Amino acid sequence: ISACGRGMRWPIGLEVLEASRRRLLQPDAMMCTALIAACRQASAWWQALALLADMEQGCRGLPEPGVVHYSAAVSACELGGYWAMALALLATLAVRGLAANV
Repeated sequence: ISACGRGMRWPIGLEVLEASRRRLLQPDAMMCTALIAACRQASAWWQALALLADMEQGCRGLPEPGVVHYSAAVSACELGGYWAMALALLATLAVRGLAANV
C-alpha cells in the first residue's frame, strides 16, 4: 500500500484493503496508516477522510483510529488547503483524549 502512495495510485491501495477484507483478513492499523498516507501523497484528502470516518464507525472491520491516523488525515487536509477540516480533526483528537503529533 505504501508503494501505491509513492506511485500516486491510492485507488489500488483501496482495492488491496477491500481484497483483504473479502478474504476475511482483518485490516490492521498499519495498513490503514499506509493508505491514508498514500491518499495524502496523491492529494486525495477526501479519500483519507472517508477512510478515517469508516475507521471511526468501525465499518468493514477496520480498526479504531489512533493519533497516527488523525495526524495523517490532518496532513492530507493541510496539503489540500482544507484548513477548516484539519482544525476540526485536531478538535476531534482532543475530544477523544488523544494528543496531536503534527
